[in-house]
Amino acid sequence: MPISFNPPTISPNDIWGAVLNNILIALRDFGNSIERAVPTWRLTPSGGDDTNAIQTAINAAAAATGGTVHLGKGTFLISAQLTIPATVHVTGDSRSTTTVLQTGPNVAIFRLNDGYNSLRNMSLRYQTAQTSGQENGCAVLLHDAFATILDQLHIINSQTGVSLARTEAATFMASCSVTNIEVNGFSGYGMDLTSAASISTGSIFYNIYIHNNPAGTPLMAFSGLRMTAHSDAFMAVINVEHSQMSGPPVVFSTVENLTVSGLHLEQITPVQNYNAFVAVYGVGSTVAIHGLTIVFCHLLTANIPDLFALIKIDNGVQLEVHGLSQRDFTVQSGFTIPLIFGSADLTTARVWLQNLRTTSTTSDFEPLTADPRIFHNDRFPQIFLGNPGSTPGRLYMESGALKYKSPAGTITTVAPN
Repeated sequence: MPISFNPPTISPNDIWGAVLNNILIALRDFGNSIERAVPTWRLTPSGGDDTNAIQTAINAAAAATGGTVHLGKGTFLISAQLTIPATVHVTGDSRSTTTVLQTGPNVAIFRLNDGYNSLRNMSLRYQTAQTSGQENGCAVLLHDAFATILDQLHIINSQTGVSLARTEAATFMASCSVTNIEVNGFSGYGMDLTSAASISTGSIFYNIYIHNNPAGTPLMAFSGLRMTAHSDAFMAVINVEHSQMSGPPVVFSTVENLTVSGLHLEQITPVQNYNAFVAVYGVGSTVAIHGLTIVFCHLLTANIPDLFALIKIDNGVQLEVHGLSQRDFTVQSGFTIPLIFGSADLTTARVWLQNLRTTSTTSDFEPLTADPRIFHNDRFPQIFLGNPGSTPGRLYMESGALKYKSPAGTITTVAPN
């Protein structure tokens, strides 16, 4: 719709008013010229298979060197993957009124190629819940995503909600914006941001809600969020909830300068090889988490390995956690939870911890102990207590004892050998 604007009446002596008036007129004309330059294809559900109609509109927009495909209110049935190339934008009416329903098994709903494209404002649903073995049942598949935008999407019954095409060579993700995404009902990953390229860089992830109870009962999955081979990414308001998981709910692997502001894990039950709530892998990985909350989780010793902790790290990892709250766990009697552990030599790992808080009444939280599950061959990362950049105290292992060295140099044995 063209922009409507009527210039105000201005006194001849009002020089600055005249300047402002000319600017507003120019902005109006510029906006209308953009609207005329970017065509829009509008579709409504046919009641039958809409695959060809949607893909034809997308192809027409691509042939016009860019455009928008608008999917109106209602449910669009598709039976094959829809591919969005560069410069094409697909949007629904809203995530509560526009649904794209995939009737085909083990196939993506949308694939976005080559960047400068977007997908917004709709619900993406599989007619039948995708099993863990249906790895192609990914609702949104990204390939060579540069400046791609995903916003206001609700994804239901997928194997993986959003994924990079990690099995294809050199797939990367750079300068993308992934915001306001809800994934509910998945058997693989809520989001799998595993890059096949050497590194993906500079993307933003905001207000991501990953949960796994579409019918009210938590389902089994691999992991909520996995990010591999990324640098300089920023995440904020990330929630992983209501699921049984066979791997850590959150995994960061080979990541450089990742900042996470607000990471919330709730009502998660670990099984099988699950050995931590948050795992940071890869020599050189640097992660800063500002606000980590883990609440109402269920731990049974029959379900998980003996080596279990809130956080698992590899050697060479640098991890900052500013504000960690753990509370209201259901824990089998006699089982304790170390704060952090690694299953290899950790002599070059560095961990900053600040503002730890637990309100558990079951003595299930051991932030700083000599529990043997935390350590490996008496080699443990230096844990700094204080603000980065300041002169901190640190925890370290010496001859099997856990010791603390204050900023003044005073050494205290926290836990003897």
